Amino acid sequence: MERFLQRERRRTVTVLGYFDGVHRGHRALLSAARTLCREQDAGLVVWTFDSLPGKELLTPRALRVGWLLHYGAETVILDSFERVRELSPEAFVGQILDRALGSVACVCGYNYHFGFGGRADASELERLCRRQGILCRTAGEVRGELDGSPVTICSTLIRRLVAEGRLSDAASLLGHPFASCGEVIHGRRFGRTAGMPTANQRPHPHAVLPPDGVYATFCRIDGRYYPAVTNLGCRPTFFGEGERLSETHVLGYSGDLYGKDLAVGYLARIRGERRFDSPEELVREVERNKETARDLFSAQRERLSLPDQL
Repeated sequence: MERFLQRERRRTVTVLGYFDGVHRGHRALLSAARTLCREQDAGLVVWTFDSLPGKELLTPRALRVGWLLHYGAETVILDSFERVRELSPEAFVGQILDRALGSVACVCGYNYHFGFGGRADASELERLCRRQGILCRTAGEVRGELDGSPVTICSTLIRRLVAEGRLSDAASLLGHPFASCGEVIHGRRFGRTAGMPTANQRPHPHAVLPPDGVYATFCRIDGRYYPAVTNLGCRPTFFGEGERLSETHVLGYSGDLYGKDLAVGYLARIRGERRFDSPEELVREVERNKETARDLFSAQRERLSLPDQL
C-alpha cells in the first residue's frame, strides 16, 4: 500500500473509486467529501488501486495522483488489486475502511462495486457502513453535453473521444485538457542538433492517446506554464516504422528534464504525421507549427490546468 500525501490525520473521510481521468464526475465525489470533512473535522483520503489488470488508461499513475491532490485530496493511497480482490464486502469495510483508514465517513459513485468479484454495490456499502458506524454518501451521475445531447460523464466515453482525436469534447467532459505523462528519456538528439530539443517519452503500454500527428500542447514546469509542440508517432522522416514515441518541444524552456516525469496537456491537433524530403523541410514545418502552438496557447491560457506535483 503506497501513500502520497500532503498531510495525514487519523480521522478520515475516504473517497472510493479508480478515478481514471479525474473527470467532472470524480470531482463531484471529492466535493462531497470536502463537505463531510468540514462536518466531521477529518482528513480527505482517496483510496484507489495502483493499477487494474489490462485496463486502458486515460491517466498514468503519477498524473492520476497529481490530479487527485490538485483537486483536494490530502492523502492518496494506491493499494494492490491483487491484495484485496478476494476480500468479502464485510471484510473490506471492516479491514480497509474502519481499521486501516480510520474512516468516519466514505463517499462513492452511484456505479461503485467492491468485494470479491465486484458483487457488492453502493447500496450494500451504505448498509455495511451503517452497521460499522461509518457515514456513507453516494454521489449521483454527473451530466455533460456531447454533439448537442446530454450524456453521463464517464471514463469509458472520454477514452473513446481521446482515441478518436476529439480533444475539445474530451476536455469538456474532463473539466480540464486531456494530458499524458511519462519519464523523459534520451532520444537520438536530432531535435537538439537542429536547435529544437525535445522531451522524449515512451507511452505507457495501456495508455489511451489521440491518433498519431503533431499537436499544440503545453507543460507546467516549476509552477510555470509553457506552450509546446508534440509529435506523437514513429517519426517517419528519419526512422521509418520505428517505435511510437511522444516528442515534445517546450517553447521558451532550456532546463534539463531527463529522468523526470513530465505532464503534457493537449490543446489541438495541428496536422497528421508525414514524411518530409529533407531535415531542412521538416525544420521549416516545425517553425510554422510552433507559431500555431503559441497562438492556441495564448487563446486558451485561462483554461490551462495541470497538477503542480507529480
